[in-house]
Amino acid sequence: MCRRNPQGLALIADSRNDVHTVISQLHLAFLRFHNAVVDNLRSALGPGLNLFEEARRFCTWHYQWIVLREFLPMTVGPALVDQIRQEGHVVYAFEDQPFIPLEFADAAYRFGHPQIRATYQLNHSARDLTIFPDLAGARPVPSARVVDWRCFFAFPGREAP
Repeated sequence: MCRRNPQGLALIADSRNDVHTVISQLHLAFLRFHNAVVDNLRSALGPGLNLFEEARRFCTWHYQWIVLREFLPMTVGPALVDQIRQEGHVVYAFEDQPFIPLEFADAAYRFGHPQIRATYQLNHSARDLTIFPDLAGARPVPSARVVDWRCFFAFPGREAP
């Protein structure tokens, strides 16, 4: 769970991770995944392992897989993703270390804003909620508004959201 100050603000490095219920719950899901990876690695591999580095690498690979296999195909279409994977990048060039240009990072961040839906269903009882004011962040998430990720993502063997 997230610790908060007396004003209810999350004690986290980037306050944007608490801007609304869906983002704060996604951030929590990522934290729980990381902690589960740490627990799994600790029990499976034992002492002598650089636990933080291994967990970081494992989680990063999974996040990259989600972006490549789920997010990008839904955003730009599978054909473009396949083309880039087969032919490589055409425009983006870098020397030594790859990086994300600031202009692109800001544009990509802004791209998400118009993708906000008019209403959301967080779980089987919390329906028809707007981001603002219903799901505004910077406060603890009420138990009735905890996100059930089956309402957002397809899971094998489950009904599609």
